[in-house]
Amino acid sequence: MHERRDELDQAFEKYKHALDLYKELGHKLGMANQYGNLGNAHRACRELDQAAQMYAEALALNKELGHRLGIATQYVNLGLLYVIRGELSVARKFWEMAADLYDAAKSSEADRIRSWLRELGTNLRLAIGSSSCGDSATK
Repeated sequence: MHERRDELDQAFEKYKHALDLYKELGHKLGMANQYGNLGNAHRACRELDQAAQMYAEALALNKELGHRLGIATQYVNLGLLYVIRGELSVARKFWEMAADLYDAAKSSEADRIRSWLRELGTNLRLAIGSSSCGDSATK
């Protein structure tokens, strides 16, 4: 567990550094990607409030840019966050919106998300239910 936490700490630093560089350059897509990465790292540590904030930043930038696949990705991430929180109806809404965007883009990701929707509330929650950061608590 300690080794995994060290890896995540390094990832946090790299994502924050990349975010700072993209901010300096005014590169909004790069910023959105790094906010999403930071959200994933926070989610892995069950720092769910921080993850939600990062996903909201990424979503807002992707919407501003009209980047539909980026929007879909953040809907997927938010769905995962709500599965962890046990709010399956909210997760379902996010994943349905993501699947619709992926369908419109003719992306095969739609099939993966639709399979998650079919499994929602069963073994899917068990598969993503543990923390990767040692004894970090769900927040």
